[in-house]
Amino acid sequence: MLGACGGAPSPGRPDPRLEVLEGAFASRSSEPRRAAELFAAAGPGACLEGARLAAWHRALESFDAEAGLWRDLIDERPGADLTASATLALARALARQGELDDAIAVLTAAPESARHDADLALVELADPATAASAARSLALHAPAALRRHSRDVERTVLSGFDDSDWVVRSAAWRAAGHGSIGAAELRGRRFGGDAERARRLELARCELDAGSPARALGVLPIRARADAEELVVRAEAMRRRGWGRFPDPAAGAAFAECLDEARLAARSASGATLEGALILVLECGTESGELGDALNAWRALEAAFPNHERRSWLGRRLGVSLARTGADPEAVRGLASALPEHRRCLEYWQGASGEPARLEVLAAAPIDDLYGVWAARDLGVDGRGSEWVAAPATGGAEPGFAVAWLLDAAGIEEASQEWQRQLAARRPTAAEAVAAAALAARAGRPNTAIKTLLAGIPELASVGIAGVPVDAARAYLPLAWNEHIVAAASQTGLDPWLIAALARQESTFVADAVSPAGARGVLQLLPSTARSHALTLGLGGRPNLGDPAVNIRLGARELARLVRAFGAVEPALASYNAGEARVRSWQRRWPDPRLLAESLPIPETYTYVRRVVFLAEAYRQVHADAWKEGP
Repeated sequence: MLGACGGAPSPGRPDPRLEVLEGAFASRSSEPRRAAELFAAAGPGACLEGARLAAWHRALESFDAEAGLWRDLIDERPGADLTASATLALARALARQGELDDAIAVLTAAPESARHDADLALVELADPATAASAARSLALHAPAALRRHSRDVERTVLSGFDDSDWVVRSAAWRAAGHGSIGAAELRGRRFGGDAERARRLELARCELDAGSPARALGVLPIRARADAEELVVRAEAMRRRGWGRFPDPAAGAAFAECLDEARLAARSASGATLEGALILVLECGTESGELGDALNAWRALEAAFPNHERRSWLGRRLGVSLARTGADPEAVRGLASALPEHRRCLEYWQGASGEPARLEVLAAAPIDDLYGVWAARDLGVDGRGSEWVAAPATGGAEPGFAVAWLLDAAGIEEASQEWQRQLAARRPTAAEAVAAAALAARAGRPNTAIKTLLAGIPELASVGIAGVPVDAARAYLPLAWNEHIVAAASQTGLDPWLIAALARQESTFVADAVSPAGARGVLQLLPSTARSHALTLGLGGRPNLGDPAVNIRLGARELARLVRAFGAVEPALASYNAGEARVRSWQRRWPDPRLLAESLPIPETYTYVRRVVFLAEAYRQVHADAWKEGP
């Protein structure tokens, strides 16, 4: 660590550069201009460069810094992100100073990461020709940004679009999640020749993005006249139709149609089109029960396209289907080898389908996961009898000179960020991970703390947690407001470690956490969900969900209600994540909680159930002493 900074200054020999930096950090809030000047005066060095440049940038942002100050920062090449932001700030400063030509030159040469923001500025500042070029670029590649900026400018640009421009623009709408707008812009147009084929293909993709498989199919040629690329889009429409009908058995017919189209496409496709066709054969073959076709597609993907983003999810579903039929044990073993993160899952389903010895191995883990819990249940044994014996604590690691200096001179936040910068280039040791995570937690960044721990000790996220150092395990499984958790468990009949696991998964114990959907607090409750429980308890219709005592009490009541309603923890957790009505429709298809949990069609919800069950078992063991306390 010291080597990365060139070591600490020699005792008794003050370092002039460090004295300048100390003054810069000390004056950031009270005198940001002076701080910026001091950061510049300190100059580059072997140590503290990341912290100096980031703090210098923030200091310049806090007042209307003139162009020369921004140029000084850019000249030191502070990295891609800071350079992009500083370039835009430089252009604004030049414009304020009346140096429009220079501002335009800076914006025209802006890095790609700042291209859209630079083009927006050019639309306002530049000469007509340059402004028109920037507006056209936005209309093609960032249409939402131009529309927010000026509808009039947008209309002017669109009046000059040719056929291919409209297709590019619609693809940009779709990439930004606005397929419905892209579809609306293409529907009423008709092009000629190859441009018309491109329009129909892009329109179909936009219709799919907008949630309309029927409309997508309506603009594509029939199967007999479609080429490979069009067949893949047709198959994708049928796949989505199948999931739209899911879990109704009628979904199988749509999946079978998808399989037919995708198999035909795969015969003549190449490159990305072939990859798309094989993925569809794998998925829809699995869902329609044509497991031989799905397995062949898996093997072809492994040979040619092993890094597809859905590889793990689809391989697991195929493996479970194969294991449950018992038809090809060797194929299941091959999938388990290729997907180590799902090895225990596939071993469980092989065990449940006639190989009980596998269940005994799964149930013997010192800390269970979902499949260990199920295996113990199937064997009729108490899966909670084993005792976790922790490895000795790492004791943490002393921070290097730069981190220690920042901790003293600039505060926890700066020091923590510097440590993260240093560890980003390599895997930290276990001791470093524990210490850096503790500093991140103190800085109010618990998710960064968790990521740091996993970077150094990946076993924490698996049953391998049984062998990690005790301080690492406790850092990975923080426990706050235990008295409220134990009280809520006593009141609801839930296990306290299940409530703790829910808090860890939902918010990492952040009391004021707010999700994009408006869920609040430790257990991420929607106000509408919390209200009925609060009224029952006499807490009024607007409970303070930022109060951990209130939030934990109400969230535990909601989870307990769901457990009673569904009769098992797994569908209750799925409902907590995905919504009760949706899970009820799935439960009608799979009354067995295990089959329901394994068949969940939403990757996020499947992972959620799996993670919370594992975390609950880990909390039960790692914090065993905490659960002995009374409410």
